[in-house]
Amino acid sequence: MYTIHDVVLNASVIGNITSLNHATNRGLVPAFASGVASPKRQYVGESPHSSTLTTTGLEVLLGLNTDTMISEGLCVTGATSVLAFSERVGCLSGSASHQAISTQNVFAYITSLSAQISQSATADVELKYLSADGITSPVTAVSGASLSAAVLLDEFLLAETYIDGVLVDEVSGVTINTGFELIDQKQGAGIYPTDVFLKTVNPSIEITTMDLAKTIALLNGATCSTGVDIYLAKRKDGAVTELYTATEHIKISSTAGGLKHMVSTQASRDDGSGVIKIDMVLPASGTQVCLTAATGVAITV
Repeated sequence: MYTIHDVVLNASVIGNITSLNHATNRGLVPAFASGVASPKRQYVGESPHSSTLTTTGLEVLLGLNTDTMISEGLCVTGATSVLAFSERVGCLSGSASHQAISTQNVFAYITSLSAQISQSATADVELKYLSADGITSPVTAVSGASLSAAVLLDEFLLAETYIDGVLVDEVSGVTINTGFELIDQKQGAGIYPTDVFLKTVNPSIEITTMDLAKTIALLNGATCSTGVDIYLAKRKDGAVTELYTATEHIKISSTAGGLKHMVSTQASRDDGSGVIKIDMVLPASGTQVCLTAATGVAITV
């Protein structure tokens, strides 16, 4: 029996993994003789390997690629990256034979980041594996892998949310979708992708608030936003969070020019909530990045 272990990306350890999945995405092409119902052969079609994982270790993750992980992703060529599966040992004794998947050519990017009140914020990540020639598999199975002790990374709570520089009260959840859409490149008879390109990057932010005045104000249309700032507070062992004035927190921001609009408003006998969505666009001039993330910052109150 196995459980998840830390993931290594370009020599950086991504810990606090809560889920991990690897798919071969292999397609088989059946061949039929004339008039025969059952296939006589099965050909191997394309096999674009990919992995998905969820982690609460946001500080390390967002800091990858010189703090541009949320906007650009991370391309690793040459350094070994590893997805590991730790074997459980029965009766707390004996030796374990761990399993791993390793690669030296992978593109990793964040698909979404979610922060809910009173829960550690999480990020969903996807990995796309690239072959050198399209024929050679980009991944290697490692049986009997040697694993270092798992690391415990800092976790973060939803703190303050600002829209257009104004604090939004009673925010209960934030979801950031990075909006990456990729195109795989294949060549010749190769079944594995040899490169990956960005087709579009269309990010958005959804903010759930119990302050219905904020959502009702957007009932009849979208208005231009000057930007969104979301603060995630570092959790503190034995307490709730570190002091907001401490430079230990995370800030995620959007550029000006996005359109904010109401998605929904609902109410029950207990309470009501509404969802504001900001669909981002590039500013008229300057940076070509819609989302930025900074670690080790103080929270502005």
